Amino acid sequence: MKTVRAIPAFLSSALLLLSCGEGVAPESEGVTPAAQEQAADTFVLRQTKPTAANTGAGVIRAWPTKVINGDVTLSTAGQRLADTIVHGRVFIKAANTVVSNCVVDGGPAMTGGGSIIQIGTGGTNARIEYTTVRAANPTYWVNGIGMRNYTAYRVDVSGVVDAFSVAPATANTAVNVSIQGSYGHDLVHFSPDPNHPGTDSRTHNDVLQSHGGIGLEVIGSNFSAYHDPVMGTQPVPNPKKQIAAMMINTIVGPSAGMKIEDNWFGGGVYCINGGGANGGGGTFLRNRFDRGSASPANPDESYTLVFDSTFIQTSTGNVYEDNGHAVKVRTGF
Repeated sequence: MKTVRAIPAFLSSALLLLSCGEGVAPESEGVTPAAQEQAADTFVLRQTKPTAANTGAGVIRAWPTKVINGDVTLSTAGQRLADTIVHGRVFIKAANTVVSNCVVDGGPAMTGGGSIIQIGTGGTNARIEYTTVRAANPTYWVNGIGMRNYTAYRVDVSGVVDAFSVAPATANTAVNVSIQGSYGHDLVHFSPDPNHPGTDSRTHNDVLQSHGGIGLEVIGSNFSAYHDPVMGTQPVPNPKKQIAAMMINTIVGPSAGMKIEDNWFGGGVYCINGGGANGGGGTFLRNRFDRGSASPANPDESYTLVFDSTFIQTSTGNVYEDNGHAVKVRTGF
């Protein structure tokens, strides 16, 4: 059982743990990393719903107590950051790095766009596992994890504008992103937002936003598209505005070869919003949805799963969690 503790302010800085070649390959589905450390863990990918109790720091090992005050850069191949609270951001600039059982809060308020865990040039095959990402000082600039070449396994992301950002380096190239057994929730709403000027200026929050690229996987995860009830601009908009569990667009070309299977999705105006996803496509199989985006008058006719007519998709086995009714696939709004 995971126990979440407050982070003591008096803890001194600790050294970054380094090692090579540990746990960097994506796990087979249903097999968790460092299995010898989690004999009591009963989580099964695709079957167990990710929540705050079974994702993030403190699940496979004790809640971390080592502290680093400031940003961390992983610049050596195989480098490992483990069991550490980072009051800053993590920048990944090397191959086969691992972030495991950490808490990363972004540090001071960001004044430019980016992610709390940022995979940059040189960062390939990054693995982020059993880690809690939540902004200590959220702004309309800050996202959770982005943007390519990473596997997120049982990660808990909240307190940001977008939990997961995905984009290729150039259009029509692989993103190499796999999000497995992870939990994105409590997105922070700001109004006004200079990134979205106009008469109704506000953040556009998404648990995951795909800006294009090939081969995004989301497997057995829980994307809960609701605004944080405390942080950001309050009260949050009611009815909901500009929020989705998944947003699929074409900023860096079409999103193609998507594999979205056995997840839990909730909330949002359009829960999965691919209405502007010209081209591309993917499979959306056996996903479960709450009624947060449903129309009360006729809930089974809601715009829960929406695609552009040019987005070539296969969508079967998608149901509402409360009664098993099929989720209707909508083409356009």
